[in-house]
Amino acid sequence: MPPQRHLGANFEGIDFNNTGATAEYAAASGPNNVVEIANSEIRIDGKSGNILSTQSLTSFFAPIAGVPYDNPNVMFDDSIINASGPAGRWVVSDVDYDSSTGDYLDFAVSNGSNPTDGFTEMHRIKLEGGLIADSCSAGFNADAYVFSFNMLSELNFNHVQVLTIQKSTVIDQNNATLTTFSADRSDGLSSLTPTIMHGSATGDPMWFVTEGPSDANGNVDQIDVVKMTNILSNTPTFQDNFISVAPYNDCPPNALQPGGTTIGDGVSNILNAAMRNNILVADQTVTVGTNGNAVARWYQFSTAAGSPTLSQYGQINPDNGTDIDTYMPSIDIDANDDLGMTFMQSSANQFMS
Repeated sequence: MPPQRHLGANFEGIDFNNTGATAEYAAASGPNNVVEIANSEIRIDGKSGNILSTQSLTSFFAPIAGVPYDNPNVMFDDSIINASGPAGRWVVSDVDYDSSTGDYLDFAVSNGSNPTDGFTEMHRIKLEGGLIADSCSAGFNADAYVFSFNMLSELNFNHVQVLTIQKSTVIDQNNATLTTFSADRSDGLSSLTPTIMHGSATGDPMWFVTEGPSDANGNVDQIDVVKMTNILSNTPTFQDNFISVAPYNDCPPNALQPGGTTIGDGVSNILNAAMRNNILVADQTVTVGTNGNAVARWYQFSTAAGSPTLSQYGQINPDNGTDIDTYMPSIDIDANDDLGMTFMQSSANQFMS
């Protein structure tokens, strides 16, 4: 796969040829930097495209003897006020598998808004024993960093595990103060995506977004917006809110490229969720229409009344009815409550762009 390019500055990102067999990638932007992470490598860029640091994840997580394996993630938490410099900290994570003891979450928080100033706070957090952790998603609010995992038994979905890390114990640059909580969801729904909650206040709930149940043919017509309260506890309360949406199929096809090649996607999981001022946005890839092409879809919900409601939704479907596929969207909401979304696009006549 060719290097990825950032919109605007248009500079090369991590080359997936150097990151292992399964290419998984994440990136986040802060005041002056972009941090990229893939299966086996992390890179810090300046916003003009200058590479400031590149190292393997094994080297990055060496202080905790981490063995990064899967589901890399990076977030910029804009809520933290630092003693000097701009607000915000970087949060880097990866699922780590030890053949003798099981899965861990490798987790690090930067010392400030400049990622080159280092990551003193670093932990290897044991996950539930006897199962495989997959499909890791991450979010945060004022009180916690929250991760969810699809826990697999012999590659079959078993349940969702929610790991909550008390934020105050991991922004103090003291590795002895870590406090975590863990809870399982046994309702049969997978891929519970935590929300990045901009501007949240202490004591606020944590919100998640996931798909509702599918019928025998894989058709879905509900999104579940989940409210978690009592979050700094091993016994939080989860409140489901099933909201009707335009029907779609939960198995979007591989996206086309010239020459008959395809790009594997194949899942309609909620990929990202973000919130600000009671506006919650989320995205996914779905199958719609008689031609069954993959389409990037986004939702906007309101939580102002306490129980969420659907405000609007949209789909990126150029030249409706053609073979153009749009997929792998990523959505966020800025300080002016404006929505921004990126997505990939390809067709029989267009390489992935």
